[in-house]
Amino acid sequence: LTHKFLLEGGEVPECAPCSSPLTVEHILVQCPIYGAVRTRNGLAGKSLAAILGEKVSVSDLVQFLKDINIFFDI
Repeated sequence: LTHKFLLEGGEVPECAPCSSPLTVEHILVQCPIYGAVRTRNGLAGKSLAAILGEKVSVSDLVQFLKDINIFFDI
């Protein structure tokens, strides 16, 4: 989702709602559109390292990705 452009030789994808570069960190930590969903899934206020490390349960992360409808795109 965030790196497919490298294989295809295309442009860096943008986050449709806020026009920022679409990165893993943007999706999991920064995008204001997903703030409430982050809070609901226990990800709010955590760094990318914390979310991808041992500070967040895998089930919470998976639920977040499902709630924002990108789970099946990655």
